[in-house]
Amino acid sequence: MNILARLQYFISLPPLWIIQIDSDKLIFSHIKNKQMLVKQEQLYLEPHTVLQHKISNPSSLCRGLRLFCKQKKLPKIRAWFLLPKKFYPLPLLAHELFQFLVSVKEAPVIIEAVMINPINEPTPHYRD
Repeated sequence: MNILARLQYFISLPPLWIIQIDSDKLIFSHIKNKQMLVKQEQLYLEPHTVLQHKISNPSSLCRGLRLFCKQKKLPKIRAWFLLPKKFYPLPLLAHELFQFLVSVKEAPVIIEAVMINPINEPTPHYRD
């Protein structure tokens, strides 16, 4: 048994979610076993939370993440963030990544990855 398997036996990791950010909504996709999409939910934010190359309303983004965790009764979640390609057409610069990380620092989220969404539009709402 490797070290990671031993740790997971005693300490369970928070659930993994892929969070797609659009200009005024968050799309949460729950991932099971890093392979399978289990469920997907949307949460609307204040208008124009994300603008060209910046998070214009970080408090709205942070409140949305906290609200989602509170509704699901989760103390923390692990997340891969996908930023919208229409607002971040080029790879993230250091100051853009730093600005994003500062805007979600108060949220109960363990950030595993921050990247640009490879598709132009967020995935449509999926119901199981």
